[in-house]
Amino acid sequence: MCNQKWLLCFVIIMLTGCGASIPVWVKKPPANENMVYAVASTKLGSNENETTAIERARLQAKDKLLQSLKIAKSSSTYKGNAFYQIFRIKLDKIQPTAITGFNIEKTYVSKEADKKVYVLLSLNRQSAIEAIRANLSEIDADIKKYESVSDSLDKLAQFKKLVPALPFIEKRKHFEHQLMMLRIGEMEIENPIAMAIEKRIYTLADNLKILLKARNRKAIDMQPYLIEDITTLGLKIFDVEANPDIIIEFGLKTRKLKKENIDFVFATGDIKIRDKQGRILKGFVKEVKGASSIPGGAYERAAKNMSIALGEELVNLSLSLLEP
Repeated sequence: MCNQKWLLCFVIIMLTGCGASIPVWVKKPPANENMVYAVASTKLGSNENETTAIERARLQAKDKLLQSLKIAKSSSTYKGNAFYQIFRIKLDKIQPTAITGFNIEKTYVSKEADKKVYVLLSLNRQSAIEAIRANLSEIDADIKKYESVSDSLDKLAQFKKLVPALPFIEKRKHFEHQLMMLRIGEMEIENPIAMAIEKRIYTLADNLKILLKARNRKAIDMQPYLIEDITTLGLKIFDVEANPDIIIEFGLKTRKLKKENIDFVFATGDIKIRDKQGRILKGFVKEVKGASSIPGGAYERAAKNMSIALGEELVNLSLSLLEP
C-alpha cells in the first residue's frame, strides 16, 4: 500500500511538474506603490554562462519596466515660431540622462532541458526621483543666471544673451518628463523661471525685424524673390523698415550664358548680416546658378537658389547663438 502511494505521488509530480515549480513572482510580480517591477526571461544557450543570460534578461526587463511607465510628451506652445523650428535642429539632438536605480531582486533558472533564465527587476520610485531632483538642482542654477539679462537692452542683444539658456531648458524638460513618469501623488515639477525665460526668448524672436538692403541695381532686381522665399521660413523680413533689428546687406553680380537653347544665370552674392548698430554678425559670399529653357526661368531659379543659400546662412547663424 505504501509503495502504491509513493508510485502515485511520483506519477503526479511527473505529470504536473510540481518538482520544478516556477516561482510566483514570474507570473505575478510584487505590488508596491513605491516600487515598479518587471519580469523578463531568455533562453539559456547550451554553452552559455548563466551570468550572460541574466544580464540579457535584465536589459529586457529594464525596457519592459520603462515601457510600463511611458507617457506621451506634451506639445510645445511655440511650434509656430520660426526660430523654434530652427533651434529644434540642435535641441532634438540633446539626449536625456537615463533613469537610474534599477535592481535585480530575484533570478530563477528553470530545470527543464530547454532552460530559461528569469529576472525580477525593480525600480524604487522615490530613489529615482531624488536622483533626478539632484540633476535638476544643477540645471536650475544654470538657468537662473539668464534671469538677470536686462530688458533695457535692444531686442537682438537680449535674444543673443538668452538663447544659450535653451539647451539647459531642454535638458530640464527631459527630467520633467521622467518625473511625470515616476510621480507619486502631487509633485512640483515645472520651474517658473525656466518657463518665463523660454517665453521671453520666443516673444523676442516673434518681434525681430529683418531688413533686406540691396547694395546695387542687380541686387534690387532680385530682392523681391529673396523676400518672398525667406518669408516662407517664418522670418519677418522687409525691404523698408525704419527700425530693424537685423540688417542683411547684399550686393549681386550676375553672368548670363546660353547653350543649346538653355539659358544659364550665374549669380554671386556678397552678403553681410549686421545688427542695428552696424556691427557685422556674419559675412559670406555665395555663388549659385539657375538654368531653364523658359524665358526668365534661369533668373528665377538663380534667385531661388540664392534665397536657399541665404536662408541656410540665417539658420546657421541662429544655431550658433545656442552656444554660450
